[in-house]
Amino acid sequence: METDSRSKIDVDVPLVASIVIVSALLLLVTGFAVDGWYKSQEAEFVATKWDKSPNTWLDGLRAQERANLQINHRINRFYYHVPISEGMKILVQSDGKLP
Repeated sequence: METDSRSKIDVDVPLVASIVIVSALLLLVTGFAVDGWYKSQEAEFVATKWDKSPNTWLDGLRAQERANLQINHRINRFYYHVPISEGMKILVQSDGKLP
């Protein structure tokens, strides 16, 4: 009998295929987990940064709007702005008719 110098390697194909599939699934789950963790950390960072630096432009605009609602001023030659409480008093005095 002649012996071959090359040795025969038996490969268990179903085992290798299942290892590849399980590894791919673990890699996929790990990728989703890292992505979710990153997005939650980013949202937390943005929220704390937003809380530390308020929107001063919007706060100023709202303060200006509130001030405009409290003063009397002429809009044009036909319209005059009065605060709501004063307008209600005028309507009560004139029995619900507009002046």
